[in-house]
Amino acid sequence: MTPKVLVEVVVEHKDEPEQLRTINRLFLSQPTQSLERIRPALEEAIRRLRHHMAEEEAELFPLLERTLAAAEAPIVAPHPRGPFNETTTVNRMVREFPRTRPVFDRLFINVPLEGCACLDEVAWRHGMDARELLGQLEQAIGACGCV
Repeated sequence: MTPKVLVEVVVEHKDEPEQLRTINRLFLSQPTQSLERIRPALEEAIRRLRHHMAEEEAELFPLLERTLAAAEAPIVAPHPRGPFNETTTVNRMVREFPRTRPVFDRLFINVPLEGCACLDEVAWRHGMDARELLGQLEQAIGACGCV
């Protein structure tokens, strides 16, 4: 990407939050006013955001894809280490390996609430490295001999 393109992207991304702050101020400063007084600012913001997204989809995203494709080495999928990996959900872990439940409890991972999330996402939310969580789960499974 050229410096000129980068500057344009930065400027566009600074203008939009300012527009949205202006609209928020209008809502807060005129709570009893009708929506008709705020409608023009909303419509203009929506028009600009749609235009911006259309520009990025047509110009910026293809440029980024080409740049990344040229810079990337071929991606090789990691060989799975065991019966689960970082994309396994919490619910699947508990269902297939019930002895992992205490690991989630000890780490304050709420299984009913976070059960549909992947292990790497849950680890990230709880300030852990995914490998650390996977290691603890592997230990729990290994301890019970249920692999």
